[in-house]
Amino acid sequence: MNQQWGGDFTYLKTKSGWLYFAVVMDLFNRGVIGWSFSTKRNGELTKSALRMASNTREPKKGCYFHSDQGTEYMTTNYQESLDELGLVRSVSRRATPTDNAKVESFFLYHE
Repeated sequence: MNQQWGGDFTYLKTKSGWLYFAVVMDLFNRGVIGWSFSTKRNGELTKSALRMASNTREPKKGCYFHSDQGTEYMTTNYQESLDELGLVRSVSRRATPTDNAKVESFFLYHE
């Protein structure tokens, strides 16, 4: 546990408009350890989920954090958060969603 984390987000249509939902998952047991909802799709959405995960669990030094190459994960602010936590960034290859299948499949079963 706490050696490999992954993140992804999805969007939900509501009567009030779009709602974005980000999760951070411990890839050891596929347990969601952090999440965030926002009406804005930006780095703060994913950073908030990461913040919850790091408050819930203490990642081991060198823990990998895997995500896709979405702009929410590529912002300088988000990358600095990973560095501060000692997480090692890992990203999917372009146009290869199966690289992040463990996290992406969470949304398939919970829609």
